[in-house]
Amino acid sequence: MTDQLIRLGPAAAHNRSTSYPASKRVYNDGESRYFQNKMLIVERANGELGKREWLCYSPLSGNVYCFQCTIMSTTSKESNNSFIQGFNNWRHFDRVKCHENSLYHRRCTLDLITRKSQHGHVNSELNISIEPERVYWSQVLKRVIAVVKFLGSNRLAFPGTNERFNSINSGNYINTLKLLAKFDTFIAGHIAKYADKGRGSAS
Repeated sequence: MTDQLIRLGPAAAHNRSTSYPASKRVYNDGESRYFQNKMLIVERANGELGKREWLCYSPLSGNVYCFQCTIMSTTSKESNNSFIQGFNNWRHFDRVKCHENSLYHRRCTLDLITRKSQHGHVNSELNISIEPERVYWSQVLKRVIAVVKFLGSNRLAFPGTNERFNSINSGNYINTLKLLAKFDTFIAGHIAKYADKGRGSAS
């Protein structure tokens, strides 16, 4: 059954429509919310817009489910995930983004792609959807490795006293990335989007 579902792909369970009446949820304050097609749109790390092909809707329960996590989960603990049991908290749809960025979701996606390729179905929509992410982060990694090799070959210290991009004491590693960003629009955009997300304390 799993192989048959993988062969069919998530499109067979999308159940896309213009409206989703079964998804209606009434909250304690009397407000009603529904699943909407705009919730299927995702902005990828490289800035491109795509669709959440993995997100499937059930017209019976009114819930949405993660295609690959539902069929690739291997333990009962994993099966308790809300995107396997059915998600319908439209007030907190940001949890969908948390799920699709989780290590568990990514592992299930890679497991599904691997299993599908073993059956000769390498051009799957899931493979296509994850490819921009792979390319983006490989480009980030190339630049990080180049900076690490440069600092290491010149025996330069990496950290500063405060590893934040907006600090004057950020150290050689971050300062080299900031210098590279002056001439590299890709890494400049990446820094603008992701810089200083952590605490910035040097270890």
